[in-house]
Amino acid sequence: MQGEGLTRRSTRMWVQVAFVVVALAASWAPIVDNPLGDDWEGRLLGRFALQTHNFWSDGAVASSFATSLDPYRPGFNYAHHPPLTNGLMTVATGVFGVGPWQLRLVPMLAAAVSLILLAAVLRRFAVRETLVGPTVLFVAALPLFWSFARAGLGIAPLLAVVWLLALPPEAQRRWSGPIALVGVLASWAGALSVLGAMIVMIRARSPAFRALAIGAFMGAAITAIWILNATSMTELLGHAATRTLGGVFAFSDFTRQQLAFTVGGMTVIGLLVAIPATAYAFARTPAREPLLIITVAATIVLTALNQAAFSRSFLALPFVAVFGISVGVSAEAIARRVDGRARLLGGVLTLASVMMFFTFILTARPYTLSAEASDAGFLLEDVDKPPDVELLYIDEAIIAPRWAAWLWDVEVAAPDGSPHEGAVILTSTAERPPWIGEAVVIAVRGDYLLLRVGH
Repeated sequence: MQGEGLTRRSTRMWVQVAFVVVALAASWAPIVDNPLGDDWEGRLLGRFALQTHNFWSDGAVASSFATSLDPYRPGFNYAHHPPLTNGLMTVATGVFGVGPWQLRLVPMLAAAVSLILLAAVLRRFAVRETLVGPTVLFVAALPLFWSFARAGLGIAPLLAVVWLLALPPEAQRRWSGPIALVGVLASWAGALSVLGAMIVMIRARSPAFRALAIGAFMGAAITAIWILNATSMTELLGHAATRTLGGVFAFSDFTRQQLAFTVGGMTVIGLLVAIPATAYAFARTPAREPLLIITVAATIVLTALNQAAFSRSFLALPFVAVFGISVGVSAEAIARRVDGRARLLGGVLTLASVMMFFTFILTARPYTLSAEASDAGFLLEDVDKPPDVELLYIDEAIIAPRWAAWLWDVEVAAPDGSPHEGAVILTSTAERPPWIGEAVVIAVRGDYLLLRVGH
């Protein structure tokens, strides 16, 4: 009878996790097929759109194995990150074609895997089934996760490392190699987490260390070959210097910016839950060592890439893994002190998550902002590129328009001086630059104008 009860509770827990995953997918459904446009998602996924399009149209070698940014930057290959995301994106677009929902498919599946892994991690730390579902809901409802988990492989590699460290020795030996390989290939934070796991296993004299080291070495070798095949060491070091030393801001400015990102990405409700839970998890629970590993990994990435982190709040996403585990193990600790109140505690966490999510939706207006950014993409989709246009001029207020280069299959550039007669320009209706002069309006969509210089 006790075994049947455990089975029922476990089944109920996984049903709850599945419900959260389906609810997350449903909340993303209104924007999943929006054209790539003038926002962070358009800039990031626009890179993958160019790279995968070039792979399938030009071939593996000509596209430098899905790194070429032609025609956005002719002759330039972008390979500044581990290759797994590029590889998965290439497979997905090879099967389904290159398009908005196809480019979002891999990150969204990775987000679903992250929530499932979080549930598995919490169970390894003996968090009871009635608290796992509400904790997974809390993570899914965080604005930081909801907004940015659809941009890459997210927190899945970090959670996989934590899950590995919580396994018994025999299972650790079986899973160490694959998890190390995937973690190193997935992201810099994933690679650093694997390095932290290696240190833990060395200290513990774990028999799984050899498999972990082999997997990590293979991942590092593949990453190095892929990066160095696509770009020169000089260019790579120059980019690294820009990201680490190129910030023209003081440490205090950087700190204030990260605090602003944190409040916006967590909301006040999320912070009131996550901060005390994280403090308690580090101080009083067995999860402290794995939490320390992924916290250090996330912190190194955030501070080392400070020039990027100053303007890109999605680089704080790895901390969601820390918060999620901390909330779960801390909730379990509270439930043990107030025996019989676990369901009530789960209900409170669920209510806080729902309030946090709808507060975010109503105040931050993510659907509206996504639609407004997509107007630029709709504009280029709806207008056929004139056959004589080989260069699309873009107003400097529109940052990194890779999506525009992909949609029109044309080189893009900010005007240098006055554009020539017949030049086509994409600009904003709110800030039409004075240098455009006389121009004919080709099309308007939302806040974006497509113009042709001349009478």
